Amino acid sequence: MKTIYHLVRNAALAASLAAFPAFASAPELPVHAVVEASSPVSVEWVHAHLARDGINVSGFVKRAPMQFGTVPGGLEVSARLADGRIVATQLVRWNAMPRKGGRGAAFALRMPVQGNVAAIEVRYVSAVASAS
Repeated sequence: MKTIYHLVRNAALAASLAAFPAFASAPELPVHAVVEASSPVSVEWVHAHLARDGINVSGFVKRAPMQFGTVPGGLEVSARLADGRIVATQLVRWNAMPRKGGRGAAFALRMPVQGNVAAIEVRYVSAVASAS
C-alpha cells in the first residue's frame, strides 16, 4: 500500500526527470555529411553541439568494404551561417582504424567559433597537411 509520502516523492521525482533533459545537453546543430562515391571512408554519424567557447563536433567513420591498409587523408569540418558562408574550417584525423572487426574509428574536435552558426558540414579530403 502506497502512502502519501510515496506518491509525493514519486511525483517530485517524475517532475525533476521531466525537467532534466532541458539542462542535460547543449543545443545540437544540423550536420551535413558530403561523401563522394570514391571516398575510402564513409561518415557513419556526426553530432555537433554548441558549447560556451565554440562548437564540439564528434563522429564515427568507417573504412570502405574493399579498402585495405592505411586510409590517407582526413575530414574537413566547416561551420556555415544561414546564408551559406563558411565562417570556420578545421581538418581532423580520426583515431587508429583497426584492420579487422568494425573497421571504424571515432573523431572529435572543438571549433572556436562564435556567432550564429546554422549548420556543420563534413567532407572527406585526401590530403591533410600536418600542423607544425
